[in-house]
Amino acid sequence: GRLKPTSLQRVDKAVELFKEGVTEYVIFSGAWSFMYNYKPPITEARAMQEYAITHGIPYDKILLDEEARDTIGNAYFPKVRIIKPRGWRNVMVVTSEFHLKRTQYIFEKVFGPDYNLKFIAVMSALPQDVLTHIIDVEEKNLQLTQRKIGQIPAGDDKAIGEFLFTKHPAYAKYTRIKRAFLIHMLRHNHRTF
Repeated sequence: GRLKPTSLQRVDKAVELFKEGVTEYVIFSGAWSFMYNYKPPITEARAMQEYAITHGIPYDKILLDEEARDTIGNAYFPKVRIIKPRGWRNVMVVTSEFHLKRTQYIFEKVFGPDYNLKFIAVMSALPQDVLTHIIDVEEKNLQLTQRKIGQIPAGDDKAIGEFLFTKHPAYAKYTRIKRAFLIHMLRHNHRTF
């Protein structure tokens, strides 16, 4: 249950924004990546919460989504279970700079035009060769995501949920694609499942 340095940087930014009064609540989202072949002792969201509390955010100002296992889930579950029920319309999303393009595409697709989204990119301290590789993988992931959810109308919770629970390998009980095959596809830049 330890957070990666890039995750800590994002939590630090959330803490900073909270302390500046930019936001009244902070949502931490994430179980663990469905690409992991193990289950961590605590969820990413819980680890972020614990870290944020030790850095000054009160417990009652933190909301958790512990179901998301990928970026689509990071948008969908907080939207339908936390944000929409509370009637919130303004959402600030903190992510790493290398993840911004895909995060923005996914959140705009999931939330749709009824929400005001603001994206904050946190610069990472990764070595350039590592950053270049991550950006390449992110671009492949973005292309795959666009092929899979591109035709879904922006903000259509029912259609996004149906995609997640019937087709997505992280959430669907039965799916045509399994984790190992998806990893292979991303490494070799295959176009479709």
